Amino acid sequence: MIDSSTDLERRRFPWALARIDLWGMIGAVGALLIGTLLSMLWGPLFLLGLFAMVVAVLATRKAERTPPSDAAAIVSPVDGVLVSVSTGLPPAELRLSGGDFTRLRVASSPASTTPIHAPMTGEISSLIEEAGDASMRFASDPDEVGLANAYATFTSGEDAVAIRVVTGGLGPRLDITAETGDAVRVGRDIGYRRLGGWCDIWLPAGSALAVWPGMTLKGAETRLVQLGAQAAAGQGDLANVAAEAVPFEMPQLDEDAEDAPAAEGETTFDAKSDAASAEAEPEEAPRTEQHNDDDGVVKDATEQFARLRKKVESSKSDPD
Repeated sequence: MIDSSTDLERRRFPWALARIDLWGMIGAVGALLIGTLLSMLWGPLFLLGLFAMVVAVLATRKAERTPPSDAAAIVSPVDGVLVSVSTGLPPAELRLSGGDFTRLRVASSPASTTPIHAPMTGEISSLIEEAGDASMRFASDPDEVGLANAYATFTSGEDAVAIRVVTGGLGPRLDITAETGDAVRVGRDIGYRRLGGWCDIWLPAGSALAVWPGMTLKGAETRLVQLGAQAAAGQGDLANVAAEAVPFEMPQLDEDAEDAPAAEGETTFDAKSDAASAEAEPEEAPRTEQHNDDDGVVKDATEQFARLRKKVESSKSDPD
């Protein structure tokens, strides 16, 4: 429900939605202090502390998000770019059955926000975590062996959506805070993935996707699937319009019909004869305004004006 507490007009900078975790701030300040101390020994060593500070900030970066209020919405669990859409069998760790599913693969940069959001409202029916190898620092290939993985399946009645989150194995890059059996709402934070990685989203085959490859997705806000009721209503309306539409054809003149005799009681239009008759018909002479004198005789207006003019001239010539 929209009320005064959600009014962004009260904020001085409504676009400032980025946040940094408390531990990230502590780590950034500590790295900066260490870099300052090292610079006393040798100046360029300060860059090491500066680099550690940047990593600490990026590894704990968050952002305020507003999930859809629709309980049936399916949203992106992470920030990133949708790189591919394919169809196939999901991994066995997701424990999905029913044939093929549609897979959306999202790639996230190290500067992406860290929270992992629940893609739908329901229950976490399955959750599996796999620790990565410390030698795998970066996730250059999401299918590479040794990366840190998290498999989570969300169910609501007969609907099911599953995700696989992948990142490097060095350090605490992947941390899932939710547990199996937890009831979650769409957009809720279920864990953190630091310094980017990959995320595979598995949807039921045949879902009406609202995204396409190359699109930038925003975690907890970007809808992945069109609303079923609206999509069905829209297709029904288009079908009704197509069924009721009547093709329009411009009338064509038959040249042979011009010479054909008109049927009995039917009038014909001949452009040539009408134009000739219009030219031959004389113009009507303009009418002059007439009026009645006191004696009842009809006089022409021009003649009457001439008589009045003579009377005026004679009155001027009279010596009296």
